[in-house]
Amino acid sequence: MAGEKRIKSFERLNYFDGLFLDAAKFKLEADYHVEIRRYLNFLLFNAGILYTTMGEEPLEVKPQSGTVLTIAKGSAMVRDQTHFKGFEVYLASDTTLDLSTPDFGLADGDKAYITAGWEGKAESSAGAGAGGGGSSGSGVLVTGNDLTREYAVINASKTAPGPSDPLVLLAEVTYHPAPTGISDPDIADKRVRGGLRYEILSQDLLDKLSGAPVTLVSVAVSPASGNVETGKTLQLTLIGSYSDGSTQPVSSGVAWSSGNPGRATVSAAGLVTGVATGPVTITGTANGKSATASITVTAALVSINVSPSTADVEVGKTVALAATGTYSDTSTGPLGPPQLNWSSSNPAVATISGGGVVTGVSVGSATITASVGAITDTASVTVKPPAVQPVISFLNPTKQASGGFVDIVGQNLRNPSILPTQPAVGTTVTLRKGVNQKPALNPTARPNDASGRQVVRVTIPNRTGTPWGSTEAVTLQLSFGGGNATTTFTYDD
Repeated sequence: MAGEKRIKSFERLNYFDGLFLDAAKFKLEADYHVEIRRYLNFLLFNAGILYTTMGEEPLEVKPQSGTVLTIAKGSAMVRDQTHFKGFEVYLASDTTLDLSTPDFGLADGDKAYITAGWEGKAESSAGAGAGGGGSSGSGVLVTGNDLTREYAVINASKTAPGPSDPLVLLAEVTYHPAPTGISDPDIADKRVRGGLRYEILSQDLLDKLSGAPVTLVSVAVSPASGNVETGKTLQLTLIGSYSDGSTQPVSSGVAWSSGNPGRATVSAAGLVTGVATGPVTITGTANGKSATASITVTAALVSINVSPSTADVEVGKTVALAATGTYSDTSTGPLGPPQLNWSSSNPAVATISGGGVVTGVSVGSATITASVGAITDTASVTVKPPAVQPVISFLNPTKQASGGFVDIVGQNLRNPSILPTQPAVGTTVTLRKGVNQKPALNPTARPNDASGRQVVRVTIPNRTGTPWGSTEAVTLQLSFGGGNATTTFTYDD
């Protein structure tokens, strides 16, 4: 207790058994006992977090999402050297702290010091904010006529607390605003365990109270294996197993080394950087205990090529696209999920599945994009109306000489809105014999027949040359609207 000051006295009542105390006197007596307890806490205990009986470590700071932190519930001893008091504060449930609150005034890369402090409130004011963007936990009832409670106040500051400040430092956080946000590597655990002060207790009593000292038994690297691209990074953590059965990241005295720095390097904080492709062993060491991780450095993706680069598809039909990646070592290979993402610029016209299959939805155009992170390539897709299927009912006549007229009668042979005297726009007629073919001449729209069927008149081409014989039966094919129909025609020369 060298250098400690002592409080001279506390006011209390002199009362006897059976004496009835009014509210004011009872509060005075209750406050006396509270102040005595706080003074004894100040003398007996160091400030810091208080472990549970199960060995859990409460008041841990973790990233939640974006700029929001979560502080796990627990208790701490806050030591006020100005007033010679030790406050027991308790956070009854997990609480959150948003570092983007303007009161904190944090910019990207700033250090924020997360602390637990003490606040006393009357029951009537319970739940009031802590000010400065901080957060108050559920209070523990102390005593008094106004039902005073003690609260844990979680707060953040750009200034590190001094040794005499009545605060318990929980973590040092590197602040990043949205959308980057705060992640695990941005949080440095600065918690100190509170407990009995060694200078006022005999070692024999300490041994009986605290048991055998906790020692590091073994370590393991997490993750134990993984992949990292050249030029990219992978965070490793050394996890310690201790003699009391607990496991936690080793926070100090950790050394990292790479079995092949030409393939991958590792920083003092365990951050692996890929240099060249191939396997490498990373070793983490603490207090004479070592563990390794097997890391494979892979080539980085440089570009993507989507094929085909243009495609047509009918409404309701599909067409498949493929994506090929080119890597930093000049190798190429197919890309697919979950690494590759597909998207459509106009899903109302064409959709794209995770496997690269495009489905036509409505007539129009859409751009299909394949992406891996910021690396992309595109394909243009045109969606056309569904194909019309022509139907040939009969020919009139079924035989005809070269240069003669033949009427083709059926359905979906031509555009029904055109006049009968105009050409059958969009309709083509061809005579085929094996690999040889002759286009029929001048497809012309004729009036529909008595049954309402369409009529297309064509001029039969000359049959000169082999293999077109004078009585040759050949195939007549009519094409319209993306579909086609065939029948037999015979030259009758």
